[in-house]
Amino acid sequence: MLNLQFRQIQSNDDTAKLSLGKKEYQPLKSFLRNCALDFHQNHIASSYVLVDEVARIWGYITLMCSEVTLGSGYNFEECPRANDYKIFPAVKVARLAVDKRLQY
Repeated sequence: MLNLQFRQIQSNDDTAKLSLGKKEYQPLKSFLRNCALDFHQNHIASSYVLVDEVARIWGYITLMCSEVTLGSGYNFEECPRANDYKIFPAVKVARLAVDKRLQY
């Protein structure tokens, strides 16, 4: 059984062995290998990895800051003070991938 830990991406993580199983998922692997750490270190997007004891990555998620803009006519009846805002902060899942050996 794998002993896995979920944490922020680090420079010593082994990104090369992640296997997603399908050719169309290659951009997810390329982003992890080429951009994720740089984006994380420069606060563009935050990447969190699922790693084993030798820092081999079995999956990852990348999150970005975003916002939700409400159109006119939308009304919060349960929380009237929220109607004072037209834009709300949000978190966007930018990337999400799991090694094919852990997929169901």
